Amino acid sequence: MSWNSGAVRLFGYTPEEVLGRSISLLVPSDRQDEVPTILERIKRGEHIATFETVRRRKDATTLTVALTISPIRDAAGRLVGTSTIARDVTERRRIEEAARKSAALEAVKRLANAAAHEINNPLAVIFGNIELVERGLEPGSYSRSRLQKALESGETIHEIVARMQRITRLAVIDQPPHLPELLDLWKLDHETPVRGPH
Repeated sequence: MSWNSGAVRLFGYTPEEVLGRSISLLVPSDRQDEVPTILERIKRGEHIATFETVRRRKDATTLTVALTISPIRDAAGRLVGTSTIARDVTERRRIEEAARKSAALEAVKRLANAAAHEINNPLAVIFGNIELVERGLEPGSYSRSRLQKALESGETIHEIVARMQRITRLAVIDQPPHLPELLDLWKLDHETPVRGPH
């Protein structure tokens, strides 16, 4: 029924393009059920103070908006329409999401750093003791070969710890990797494994 200059700037449509058409024009296909739900609430006399959702511009891009929706009544008090105020909160949402990801990454970094420290200390003791025992064994003996297997397993653990420590150097960027992928320690990089402290 009306379309002001703010709506033109926000959605890209001129008044001539939207007047007389359904508000569903602005609703993405996966959110079409929102319109009847909102109308039912308005019919019950509700005033919707803040409703955050996604709307579609003329150029088919989407934006996150905070809607304030109020009933419009005639002189007799009959419901004849709705008044909607839309605020673009896309940038605010982006900042909030970036802050959330940054906080999550910081928690992962603290956990990785603490775990690496807790693992490295006993690992150094294990390497040292293996080396001491190995010195007293005959070259090529069965016991020596078993110790070598233990040493190789220890080196694998040390490599994983080194990868965990590299997580602490990660930083959040505009498009950070999905956090579960960060936690796949075998995908962090392809550097040569670091040999343990023995």
